[in-house]
Amino acid sequence: MSPKVEMLIGLLKEAIENPKNRSERIKRFQQLVWDTREDEIAPGEQEIWDILNDLAADLDYYEPNEEWRREDPSFFGDEEVCQRILIAIAKAESADSERR
Repeated sequence: MSPKVEMLIGLLKEAIENPKNRSERIKRFQQLVWDTREDEIAPGEQEIWDILNDLAADLDYYEPNEEWRREDPSFFGDEEVCQRILIAIAKAESADSERR
């Protein structure tokens, strides 16, 4: 994996491991993914970036406040966000191992 992808995966792992900074790490991850231009993507990593982009979009529905989550059934909380992150990391790692 390129250094940028490794850094993004690191942010996601920090989001899982540190609930206090989860929202901040998620927002940072989203910002970095969305600010990445097509020409910055390392050769052969498009599938990984597709996974990361999909996750970044899904994370818009993460709402840590349980009361606010009740306002819209599409919002999800900590347990589901961790599951989605772990699934995306596994997919990205699998895509990386397949491209080698």
